[in-house]
Amino acid sequence: MHTQFIKRSLFTTVFTSSLLLSAAASADGVLSGINTSPLTIDDDATTSIVSGTQFQNDSELSVIGWPFSVYPVLANQGTFINNGTFYGKYSDLNNSGILLNTGSLTTHVSDLNNAASGQITNTGYIENKGGRWINDGQIDNQAEFLNQGTFSNNGQLSNNDILTNTGTLSSYRGGTVTNNGILTNSRAGKLNNYIASTLVNNGTLNNEGTFTNAGRLINQGSMTNNYVLTNAINDTVVNNGVMTNNKSIYNQNAFVNTGTFINNEKAKLVGSGAWVGDYTQTAGQTINNGVMSQTSVNINGGNLSGTGTINSLVTVNGTGYDNYASLTAGNSIGTMTINGNYTQGEFGSMVVEFDETHSDLLDISDVASLAGLLSFEFIGDDVQEGTFNFLTFASIVGSFDSIILPAISGFNFEVVFGDTFANLVISQAVSAVPIPAAFFLLAPVLFGFLGLRRKASLVA
Repeated sequence: MHTQFIKRSLFTTVFTSSLLLSAAASADGVLSGINTSPLTIDDDATTSIVSGTQFQNDSELSVIGWPFSVYPVLANQGTFINNGTFYGKYSDLNNSGILLNTGSLTTHVSDLNNAASGQITNTGYIENKGGRWINDGQIDNQAEFLNQGTFSNNGQLSNNDILTNTGTLSSYRGGTVTNNGILTNSRAGKLNNYIASTLVNNGTLNNEGTFTNAGRLINQGSMTNNYVLTNAINDTVVNNGVMTNNKSIYNQNAFVNTGTFINNEKAKLVGSGAWVGDYTQTAGQTINNGVMSQTSVNINGGNLSGTGTINSLVTVNGTGYDNYASLTAGNSIGTMTINGNYTQGEFGSMVVEFDETHSDLLDISDVASLAGLLSFEFIGDDVQEGTFNFLTFASIVGSFDSIILPAISGFNFEVVFGDTFANLVISQAVSAVPIPAAFFLLAPVLFGFLGLRRKASLVA
């Protein structure tokens, strides 16, 4: 196979089937037509695909320079279609037109500059191998993209298939990264979403390395953090999908959850240095089996559960009778620890599960300010007499507005408060007279209605 070389020392015209390539000594080289055999550009000049024209590579196109001596440039101002193999080393690929890659495009210790007017679409394979990519336009990845160098995004980067970062991928002021496929930041990778930039995940985002958010991070798909995610000062993480934390999230400002946030065992959601953020949930659920240390944890809707520890003020209160916020200690029966004050408002509820021998426990180190609803759910097989400690605190303010007790034939249920605890006491009923089954069906509704009546009377 014969390899063609473009040189500037003489006028050259090369024909290969339907290919027309031309280069002139007095001007930059120009590519047009269809390339069907290996072609190498290796001189210190610029080769262009001019505006209004199209060049299609169906073979091998190499743009090769040598450090500190020859540095060739391929500038696309028209349409560049790479169906074959493109390889750039110690060179520049400048795109201000349309670049469609259906084959393999590799830049090795080379720069790729996509101008504001540039559009790059990848349906093949792209690899940045130790080079520098700057995107001011649009890049649409629909296949596989591997970044092993430095990628600076000032425009729009959309990933619809597989984007793997093992180098540094940064989105700067005004830049947007939208992931509709699989975006993986590997253990060696650095993923940076800087000030006034936005990263939207609609697909799957896996962070195995260092992920810094200083802009707006919106998760609407599935996101898993297995190493370090930092949300910087004055910036926001919004989770509308499913976010799972297996390692460390350092929140210095605002974390808003409307989906499902899972903080697994040995994982932590904490502040950084003197900067500690707030966690707010308006819908969905938070499952905390690790550690959450925030200025406040505000459950304004949805449910809070888990067996972990929360080192902050915790508030559970919805916005109305049609939007209660709830707390359920444990993942079934278990203990939740709050090192701080716990406040439950009139539109908050605490659900306590118990079986024959155990019950949920909410362990509060400081003040328990109580209102709203307390409800018990038996999840065992046979009720047993006994005393079940479901709440501990240093001191208490207020009381629950309504308490829904189980209605199980042959047993009495009572809530007993002490100075630092609250227990569910179960004893056998004195009367053996059967209670109509309809009462048991209506009891929860009745208690709820009485609770609403009580609240209404207090307001009145």
